[in-house]
Amino acid sequence: MKDTKYTIIDSSLYDYTFIEEKLTGLAAEGWHLEKVGTLLWKFRRGEPKAVRYAVTFAPSASAFNSRPTEEEEDLTDLCAQAGWVRVANHAQRHIYRNEDPNATPLETDEAERLKNIRKSMKKHFFPTELLFVAIFLMQFFMHWTTMTRYPGRTLSSPMMLATLGSVLFVALIHAALILDGLIWLRRAGRAVECGEPIPVNRFYRSFRWVIWLFLILYLLCLFWAVGLGFLAWVIITSAAVLFVTTGTIALCKKLNAPRWVNMVVPAGLCSLVIALLIPLLIFSMDRSMNEDLPPAETLPLMLTQLTGETGTERYIMEESSTFLASYGRYWDQGAEDVRLRYTIVDVKCPLLYDKLLNEQEQQFQQSVHYLTDGMIGEYTEFFDAEYARHANSELGDSWLICWKERIVYLKASWELTGDQLDVLKDILMPH
Repeated sequence: MKDTKYTIIDSSLYDYTFIEEKLTGLAAEGWHLEKVGTLLWKFRRGEPKAVRYAVTFAPSASAFNSRPTEEEEDLTDLCAQAGWVRVANHAQRHIYRNEDPNATPLETDEAERLKNIRKSMKKHFFPTELLFVAIFLMQFFMHWTTMTRYPGRTLSSPMMLATLGSVLFVALIHAALILDGLIWLRRAGRAVECGEPIPVNRFYRSFRWVIWLFLILYLLCLFWAVGLGFLAWVIITSAAVLFVTTGTIALCKKLNAPRWVNMVVPAGLCSLVIALLIPLLIFSMDRSMNEDLPPAETLPLMLTQLTGETGTERYIMEESSTFLASYGRYWDQGAEDVRLRYTIVDVKCPLLYDKLLNEQEQQFQQSVHYLTDGMIGEYTEFFDAEYARHANSELGDSWLICWKERIVYLKASWELTGDQLDVLKDILMPH
């Protein structure tokens, strides 16, 4: 039977009542607190005891301090005189234990308690949450910019949609925590002014299950979108960053490094780890995607159907699909520089049609821009399409054909004949 165990205690910084009740209950079961982490708390097995825990706050404390501040030392000495022994601390939160379950509460002045909590939140909680909001909003707008430039690839990619939605959701989560903290501080201030105890904030106790559910759903989406390999890389990268951060901070503290060193060195090493792992991740994804390409026989349109040529080299450059759109880029290479390249976009959400059409139209306009001796024609009626254009030059044909639910941009290295156009229409036109 193990003498130690690690338990996830997911609580907000200022929900001291939840922590006190949780630790008291575990002590009654024989598990006594030994160490506090960001999420995992370490407990050691012992005799079941009826003890009393108390949580107090030291605004001058920090997770990056190598030594306790003068305020922390004075607080520890003052509590010891009243029979309260400090068990553990994390950032501004300090946890004390008294062997007497009926001991006088560690803090009796609610105004002073709220003052310390407010200072601690302004120093640690609010800046950290604001930083998270800024980081994830920045990532969201970066992905949004990519989506506006390449809507076909983005809207058809489960991974891109999952990432876009997740960074926005995480930003909203941290914004909600900031708003909840501000509302709670206002309620607590009114209660203290009326001589009432500080109210318990139960918002995070319920909201945390939404966060954990989202995390599980996001990992499942990643697994569905890109497979186990990428998911393993995400877990490995996260674990490596967490290990480097906590390990480096602990080492710097043992060396009594200044606070700024404890902050800068772990951040620098984490950046280095990420910089080393991301290229490996991209290489792994590219290799995995190349290995998982469908067989060439699945190409929607092949040279052999147009020219009768066999033994061509066929490639699926990209192929992805979501509930919004499907996107595929294909290449068929024959002999004597006979090439067929085309992109197929299936629009599943009518509201996105113009956006997806604009992307392919830009590709077509580039072909038109580089025409030397060629022509631009309208073939809407021939293809029974919503919109169709054709550009021809010595380099071959360029076609942009837009049906109601499908957009096709096609380039051939030769001028397509009427019979070949009939075949193209029969195969690519949605039925």
